[in-house]
Amino acid sequence: MGVWEWLRKKTEKPTTHGAAGRETDLAEKQRPAPALSESDEAEIGQCLEEIARIIAPGDEEAWQAVRACANDPEAFFAAHCITFDERGIDDASDRDKIRWLGLVDILEERGHVCERDWKEEKVDFLYFVGQLSGIAQSGLSLDAAWLEEEGDIPAWCAVIDAHWKEAGAGMACIDIDSDSYVLFPCQTAAREKLEHLTAKIGHRIAPARDM
Repeated sequence: MGVWEWLRKKTEKPTTHGAAGRETDLAEKQRPAPALSESDEAEIGQCLEEIARIIAPGDEEAWQAVRACANDPEAFFAAHCITFDERGIDDASDRDKIRWLGLVDILEERGHVCERDWKEEKVDFLYFVGQLSGIAQSGLSLDAAWLEEEGDIPAWCAVIDAHWKEAGAGMACIDIDSDSYVLFPCQTAAREKLEHLTAKIGHRIAPARDM
């Protein structure tokens, strides 16, 4: 299986058609990635940098950091091993995961995304989302009165999307295969481009309301 076929399968949902007749999609997703050619490595790096440029417009330091992480994930891991250890990752053998989480950590450190727990309290959700760079840059508003106290992140984001619809914006989420949400405000057209870019490299960005 080639690397791009492996990446495509990695984003597909596993099928679970019963123990006896279960298909092999889940096993395919868990199979180690084929070795990447130099051109494959370069294309993945370009996609990651383009994702960073869309989420963090004008932040050249973020773009450069993402480029460096993509080019040498082992060095990035070594420099941030404590952060990765907190995620339960103790080596850089999964270069794809290091690159993807590195992108998230760089963007969060620069204030462009926030990673929030699935059981987030409303007050904390509003605070951290309200601090994101894209809120101020886009002139978007965020009102506590919009949200139910007992809601959850997808429900709150659906409400926010409804209020931002006329501005052509909504809350997006970077899927990191965990029970947390990596959130950022995004124009709809930009999010659609992000969905295409992430699908190319075996990852996912989607409306937060759908996560």
